[in-house]
Formats: sequence, structure tokens, C-alpha cells
Amino acid sequence: MSHEVHFDSRTSARAVQEVLCARHGIDPALFYVGDLADYTGPRLIAYTTPAPAGDPYFACLLGGGPEFAAAIGGITELQLATQVCEELGTRAIVDDGGEAYSVWTLVTADGLHGRVVVDVDRLADGDFAILHAYQPISSEPGIPVVEPPAWQSGWYPNGDIPT
Repeated sequence: MSHEVHFDSRTSARAVQEVLCARHGIDPALFYVGDLADYTGPRLIAYTTPAPAGDPYFACLLGGGPEFAAAIGGITELQLATQVCEELGTRAIVDDGGEAYSVWTLVTADGLHGRVVVDVDRLADGDFAILHAYQPISSEPGIPVVEPPAWQSGWYPNGDIPT
């Protein structure tokens, strides 16, 4: 199992590392903060890449492989994102597990979550600009809500049905 979570670009990559290392007892030496292209140290279990300066979207990336999954007790990306978002008061998006590349799950600063559609034209550049949500997310009232297309209707990630 691997994890990939995209945090709001205003999120400190170092703060994500600190929260997860403290919460799960991970040795910070195994959790790199920075551009992986610059890393030359020992094998890592996780990393956070800070957002480029001025990026207004979800550009602070957390990644980790099977060793990271084991270190955090096998929790899902959604659970992981929720832990960090609640602790740091930030937002994140994670893959919703479906087949539509443009549909993700947004996790808010208070741990609420819902499926959102991002601008696929901007995804190639790593921009996760949210176009709309498929259900209301009470802590994100500014995100417009649209009815999901018929082929997406009634399907929710991890069996999470919005309340």
C-alpha cells in the first residue's frame, strides 16, 4: 500500500512531517522534507515536498510506500489526511478510489470530507483547482455543488455516504 496526499499549498511540509513523526513514532531521519530530486541519503519511508512559491492550490505533497503504511498502522489516505488536516487546520485532497481522474476527495480543516471535481486541464501542471463538489461540504460553503452524473450517482469512496 502506498499513500499520496496533496495538501493545500499553504501547508508547511515540515509541519506535516512533524505531526506524522510525533503521532506515529516515525524516525524523522526516514521522513524527508524537500525535493526528492535533491535527496541523496538513506532509504526513506516517506517524504513531503513543499509547494512551489506562489502556488495557490494543493501542491504540498506527502508520499510514502509500504513501510510508511505499516508505520502509520495501515490507515487509509483519507484517515491520514483527516489526522493531519485537523491537527494543522489545513485542507487536502486524496484519490477517491474511482475511475474518474478528475474526481477526488477533499478533506477540510475540521476533518469533514466530500467528493470534488478538479479542473483536469490544470492537473497536468499539478494544479488541483476545485470546480465543484458532488455533495455539500458544510465547512466549504463556497464550493458549488452539482448533481453527479448518473454513472457516478450513489457511489461514495470507502462506503462513506454523506450526511
